[in-house]
Parts: sequence; structure tokens; C-alpha cells
Amino acid sequence: MRQRFNRRQRNYIILGLCSILLVMAAGYAAFRTQLTINGTSNISSEWKVLITDIQSSVLSGEATDAQTPSHTDTTATFKTNLVSPGDSMQYTVTVENRGNIDAVLKTLSKTDSNNDAIIFEITGIEQGDTLKAHESTTFNVTVTYNPNVTTQPDNITSDLTVTLDYVQAGTDNEGTVLPSETNLMRSYSYNSQADYHNDNYREKITSIEFLNNKNVPTEAVESWDVSERQDESVMAWIVNDTENEEYYKLYIGGDGGVVANSDSGYLFDSFNQVKTINLSNLDTSHVTNMENMFSQCYSLTNLNISNLNTSNVTNMKSLFNECSSLTTIDLSNFDTSKVTDMMTMFSADKNIETIIFGEKFDTSNVTNMRDMFGQCHNLKSIDVSGFNTSKVTNMMGMFDKCYALTELDLTSFNTSNVTYMSWMFSDNNNLQTIYVGPNWSTDGTDIYGMFNNCGTDHVTVKSS
Repeated sequence: MRQRFNRRQRNYIILGLCSILLVMAAGYAAFRTQLTINGTSNISSEWKVLITDIQSSVLSGEATDAQTPSHTDTTATFKTNLVSPGDSMQYTVTVENRGNIDAVLKTLSKTDSNNDAIIFEITGIEQGDTLKAHESTTFNVTVTYNPNVTTQPDNITSDLTVTLDYVQAGTDNEGTVLPSETNLMRSYSYNSQADYHNDNYREKITSIEFLNNKNVPTEAVESWDVSERQDESVMAWIVNDTENEEYYKLYIGGDGGVVANSDSGYLFDSFNQVKTINLSNLDTSHVTNMENMFSQCYSLTNLNISNLNTSNVTNMKSLFNECSSLTTIDLSNFDTSKVTDMMTMFSADKNIETIIFGEKFDTSNVTNMRDMFGQCHNLKSIDVSGFNTSKVTNMMGMFDKCYALTELDLTSFNTSNVTYMSWMFSDNNNLQTIYVGPNWSTDGTDIYGMFNNCGTDHVTVKSS
């Protein structure tokens, strides 16, 4: 028996069906919007990183703005009038992330006047730095008339353009979003706020090991989700160290291993009680920043980095800085062809005796080697014969306080672009001979204190 509906009932039914369809459509639209945001690198409504302000101030002398500093979205242009040697102008640049997507500085490039009399210095910002959504940062640009130059005329004008290239955080070197199934680990910028990097645990962890599973054992004292997307694809946990009362062992695992974040700077920084780190199940193929990755691991004696993929790394600043218990560092498998900064890379490794460089340890793009081996007190010899230093501008303190060194072979060194060599061999009172090649020159270079407390009467620089 078919049920009959009057006109009013039919209208109610039609209105109800329309309402259901509208709700379904709204839900579908929201879902699609979410998918679009998660799967796209740059979205106009969500992605907005730009320079918002430039302030100038005179540091010394009679420096002035020859032209008011200007900027587009991520490019800043400066034109400075410098009257005499020693004049200096500083610019403070503000960068804002007005979107809701965390951004990472992929590259920082500059074009300048290419005048030896003008020194440009950019501080407070580096490749790999993360600028979180709705936050801002500042960096300084300093323009100085080289005080050591005497052949230049008064009143010179410097031109400088700085360009910032930001990509979405959680992307590879080409700006492509890394898929969640790769077990991507969070960067230190997140872990520093909580997780295992808090002081309650960081100073009580004796070993760190990466695993190819995320099975948190029952004996775990505590566990955390340390995945980039907070989907529990990468888990960290600590267990009691049975051999060291009140200390812990840290494990980080994902099914099939763990993929390191492109920004892995400071990842294990200041784990001052850790003795062993095993990275055999950590995929570092996407990493661009390893700055301070193992810095201040004072107790570290066993470091397994044999499987590290460093082919995309650009920043190794202070990578092993103050690993004062290490005696050997084997970098046989390190590919450093893209690295530009090796400042303080091994600095203050006071007990290091041996550093092994492989065929892929390429320094052809490095510009900064300041204090690279500084305070390696027990380093008796170092083979840097394969170093290409043609782009290096700073070697200040490079071998400072390497007390055990008796000779150095620097015949491969090209110092034509180096402007700072001050304190380069300072306090090396056992150093007797330095071998240099045809591309070695100190002309126009700051060499103040180069052989300070070195006993220059018994140090011989020999040309090949």
C-alpha cells in the first residue's frame, strides 16, 4: 500500500533533502580544501614571506646612505657612501612570515660592488634557518670601508643586493613536499620546546640509537611522537640505563627507519652525557643543514656516522664542535660537494688525534673555514692535501692552538680570495714547517697574529 503525502509534507521532505545535500557539499569542500593545503608547497592565501622593514645606522666614521635602502618581497638593495677607511654602516632587516606555513631559508645570495676596499658582512641569518608562521626575524648587513686599504680614494660608493629564497618547511632541497610515509622526523626547532630535548632528559641520556621500528617497549619510562606531521610515524622513548643509575638510553624509531628533517641543525646539541650515538637507521639524504648537530657532546666516544648521506648538505658549521672526548672522526663517506660553511667544524675537539677525509670530501664551494680545526690540541697530523680553497674568504684561526702539529702541507691551498688569516697558526709552538704551493698568497689579507706565540724563529714556510 503506497503512502500518500499532502503538499505540505512534500515540501518538508524536499527542504530536508536540500539541507542534507548542502551539509554534504560543505563537508566535501572543507575536505578538499584541507587536502589542497597539505599537498601544495605554496598557496597564495597561506604563503607570504617578505621583507617588511630596513633600518640603517652609522657604526663609525662618516658613512651615509647614498640612497635610501629599498626592498621588494625578499630582495633588499643598499647603496652606501663611505668617506674614508674605517667608515661603517649597519642595516637591520626585518623579515616576516605572514602566512600560516613554516618557511625555511633555502639560499641567501648577494651581489655587490666587487671592490676590495669594501667589506660586506651578513649576520643573524643563515641557510637552513626556520621562520615559523606568523613570526618575524631580523638580520644585520654591515658595510665597512676596509681600514687596511690605503690605495683607494676618499668617498667610495658601495652597492649591495641581498636575496632570500624561502621554501616550505618539511620539503626537500627542491621545495617538494616530503611524503608522510617516509617517516619524517621533526626538526630541533620543535624538539627544543619539549620532547627529549628538555633539560630533564637531555643531560641524563648516555646513548642514542635509531631503529627500523617504532615499537615502544613496556619498560619505556616515557615516549613521544617526534614525527614532522605528528602522526606517530616516528616515535622516541627512553629506558633506564641499567649500568648508570638515574640515566637513560634514548631510542628513535619508525617502521623501515627514520628520515631526518632537512633542517637537522642542533639535533643532538648539548647532550653532554651521551657516550654512544648510532645513526645507522637514519636517512639523511634530504638534510641541508647540519649546523651544531653534535656540538657540545662532551662525553661522546663512539659515533657511528658511516651511513650518513650528506650529498645535499650546505651547512656543516660547528658540526663536531666541542666533542672533546672523541679521538677519531672518520668522514670517509662524507660527500661535501654542496657545503659552503665549515666554520668551527672540529673546533675545541681537544682530544682528537685523527680525522679521516675520503675522496668525496669536497671543499670547492666552501667560503668559510674560520677556526675549522681550532683548539684541536692533540691533533698530530692532518691531511688537507685534497682541499680546494679557491672560494674561501675566511681562514681566521683555522689551525689555532693545534699544539701537537709539527708540520702542515698546504700546497693545494688557493688563498687568492681569502681576506682573513689572522691567528691562523697562533700558539702552535711545536709547528716547524708549512708547505705552500703557487696559489698561496697573503697579499691584501689580514694576517694579524698569524704566528702569534708560535715561535716564528723556528717555523719555516716553504714554497713548492
